[in-house]
Amino acid sequence: MKPGCVLAAGVLAIAVLAQSTLPLTAQTNIPGAAGPEMVRNLRPSGRPVIPIFDGWHPNPDGSHGLCFGYFNLNTEQVLDIPLGPDNFIEPTRFDGAQPTHFRPVPTRREGYDRRYYCVFSVTLPPGSEDERVVWTLRIDGQSYAVPGHIQAPSYKIEEPDQPGRSSVAPLVRFLDPAGPEGKGRDGSLMAGPVTTGVGDPLSLRISVSAPMTGNPHSGFEMVRALWMKHRGPGDVTFSPTDQMSIPDGMEVLTRGKFSEPGDYVLRVQAYEGRSPWGAQCCWTNAYVNVTVTP
Repeated sequence: MKPGCVLAAGVLAIAVLAQSTLPLTAQTNIPGAAGPEMVRNLRPSGRPVIPIFDGWHPNPDGSHGLCFGYFNLNTEQVLDIPLGPDNFIEPTRFDGAQPTHFRPVPTRREGYDRRYYCVFSVTLPPGSEDERVVWTLRIDGQSYAVPGHIQAPSYKIEEPDQPGRSSVAPLVRFLDPAGPEGKGRDGSLMAGPVTTGVGDPLSLRISVSAPMTGNPHSGFEMVRALWMKHRGPGDVTFSPTDQMSIPDGMEVLTRGKFSEPGDYVLRVQAYEGRSPWGAQCCWTNAYVNVTVTP
């Protein structure tokens, strides 16, 4: 067992323990990922990635969404952990939605609060309310696992609207590549597959707007769309940038370039100008499947 791995599991107390899982209440010891206990344990490299259960929400059809994010304890080191024995979800029927690319601690300029919130969701079908979904990462022989379930009332999150904050998840529509439209974090908003070549710019164009809702929100003055690699074998660079502030309802165009051939999933998180992360609402996750040829 390597030093540092135990530190992340024991001192940070965010529901991670080698070879086992802690109850959800263990995650509440630190109010927010920017707490001093977490910041003290950051290093440029050599630290693990901690999977985090961000909460659950009911869906109109009787199912429930479980939302997961992560905290990379490195300020500089990017970790890529392929799906398989070092990155898996149990029960296995939920496996495959999770990321394999883990960015280092974001800067304040990037709009996040020191970690990445709810980057994917899994859906518990009606009748499976007692089921636990566990995401495990193994790094340098050490296991970090977090359970997600709906048995903790304090982990219930509002989705896709939060009237108390006059906050709503933006409506995102894929334009290029063509695809569906939707809002929220349930993981169903997926475009592609689309094919491009190594080094060729791939157009990624979406529309982001305020949805029709009973929420007293008066509309968006500004929204942001942050593009990132979710899975894939090589590097992806976004141009002009992987984050943009745009007026309500505008189309957003960025371009992605890929360093290696293979299958990729890109993720965009869109939200109204105020940071939604600490309040756990509201934003929209959307994904693009990309096949990159040599």
